[in-house]
Amino acid sequence: VLYNDQSIAENWSLYIGFSELLQDEFVDLRRVLFGENPDSDEYTEKYHGFRKMVVTLVLATDLASPERTQVGKSKWKEAFGEPHETVEAKLKEKLRRESNYSQDSSDTNPHDASSVTGDDDNIQ
Repeated sequence: VLYNDQSIAENWSLYIGFSELLQDEFVDLRRVLFGENPDSDEYTEKYHGFRKMVVTLVLATDLASPERTQVGKSKWKEAFGEPHETVEAKLKEKLRRESNYSQDSSDTNPHDASSVTGDDDNIQ
């Protein structure tokens, strides 16, 4: 059973990607990303951090996993406040609020001083 039948395509892509990154032809890229000395603690720390970030990002693309989808939604809400809201829904809400505002404004006669001040004595 490959990858415990979990995110098979994503895990396979990660395997291929990191296998390629570790090939000799990419030694210069690894030096830029992780440092000059592959035996140093700094290099190892940078490599593991990079690997963890890439794995997290790739696995987050698994749309067939309801658990990962829920985690993504929770993190989105934590970072941005509201859950996934479309631009269309935001525009509809804005138009609704503007419509309500204009209706409230039309209930008040701007030429009627009592409607502005609440004072009938200011009417001339």
